[in-house]
Amino acid sequence: MKSLFQALLFLYLITFHHLASAASPPKNPFLADSPWPMSHQGPYAQGSSDWPGPTANQNLTNDYMPGLPVSITLGYTSSKYGQPAEFWGSSLFTIFNGEARDSGIHRNLFVGKPMAQNALSGAYIVVDKDDAAFIPVGDTSMGKFVHHKAPFLWWTTSQINKVKELAIPSAYINGSNDYIVGVNMTYDGHLIVVTANGVVCSTDRNLNSFDCINLPDNQEISNSIAVDEEGGIYIVSNKYMNRIQWTGSSLSTHSSDGAWQANYETGPEQPLPGRLGTGSGSTPSLMGNQGEDQFVVVTDGQELAHLVLFWRSDIPADWQPIAPGKDRRIAAEVPIKFGNPSATSSVSEQSVLVRDHSAMVVSNDYAFSSSWLPGLLQYTTVFFSNVGPNAPYGVERFSWDKNTRTVKSDWATKEISCPNGIPTMSAATQLAYCIGQRGGKWTLEGINWQTGASAFHYKLGLLPINNSFYAATQIGADGDIITGTFGGVVRIRQR
Repeated sequence: MKSLFQALLFLYLITFHHLASAASPPKNPFLADSPWPMSHQGPYAQGSSDWPGPTANQNLTNDYMPGLPVSITLGYTSSKYGQPAEFWGSSLFTIFNGEARDSGIHRNLFVGKPMAQNALSGAYIVVDKDDAAFIPVGDTSMGKFVHHKAPFLWWTTSQINKVKELAIPSAYINGSNDYIVGVNMTYDGHLIVVTANGVVCSTDRNLNSFDCINLPDNQEISNSIAVDEEGGIYIVSNKYMNRIQWTGSSLSTHSSDGAWQANYETGPEQPLPGRLGTGSGSTPSLMGNQGEDQFVVVTDGQELAHLVLFWRSDIPADWQPIAPGKDRRIAAEVPIKFGNPSATSSVSEQSVLVRDHSAMVVSNDYAFSSSWLPGLLQYTTVFFSNVGPNAPYGVERFSWDKNTRTVKSDWATKEISCPNGIPTMSAATQLAYCIGQRGGKWTLEGINWQTGASAFHYKLGLLPINNSFYAATQIGADGDIITGTFGGVVRIRQR
């Protein structure tokens, strides 16, 4: 049955690929040829996919791979017809390699790593065209890993090899509490990393050496980064939305090279409940391809969160600021109310899901705050984000109208809860997906992309092993959904 499904899926992609990919960003030739080669699916960090996910008429089951907390994102290696889908992940103490097989989800191997001062270090992964995984090790080092298989007598040996580890030069590190946050790859195959205290570095895929710059004004970053095919690197901080330019040989903050910096509404100086930092709670997502209106999309830090679009490259000559005192680079700033017209507060910590010129956000407005607790206990709110009144409800989709050059809300629902995970969307099924909850039990939610109506939900269970805990909902190679959880990795697939 699985082989038949794979064959039909292959025929579908060959026949309808031009339709599914009409709004897709350009493919980065240096990434693994797979459905999900890096965090947020690709350099544009849209979080959407051409590949099909589950549908309402499928008989679903789920697999669980135990592990340590928490694998925020997983990176698939190159797709090989007839072979199990292989992926990389990173937890607090380990880097691991696994496979999504017919019989379930299995961990091949894992290796230990030093625990970083902050759990975000190691959250983001890139897998290149040679199936090497680039994953932060500790706080300020980047590691390159490969899964090596070799025949030995009548069985096959398997091991994870750390090819190289490269540390950011100490001269650039801003304080003893600095750590790598964001990871991405340029379209000419250079790795880009950014730290929490505003260090931006580039290196080749052999990790020969880091070339680094510091963002001005002591900026703090709590999200990953986006990259476009022209070398634009998009970093949102607690103060600014930044475009740093990769020239092909160096990093630049000069406007003559295409770099810019824009103000936005960053909100209070103390993080709201469940938030990982101040300012925007989202990795920048890129909207629009060549020849179209092009934007950088984030949610801001106001008490009533807004969806904010920034002109990505040249600002139209006739463009005026949207309001007095607003940065001219802002193309739109729209309140997120999740269907409540009288709402005065809203929170969305997860990255904005983008497809074509539409964007979807989920509510992460928790009732209880645990930010006053020390260390990892600060995440208690998120651990119990499926419980009673603490569970947030709300999903909303917006679209850019190229004729009026404005953003409007397409639909909003107050009925669906996606408590803490990053959502995704399948262009093939026209469904959005998130790890949700109903009555305290964790679920997979399928949401009609055009209307916001619930298409289906699949029950996972009450235990925290199903708690997505900030992790990305990802679409796999066989029409399945895979996500990191507080207790390992969960995969939802056709039975």
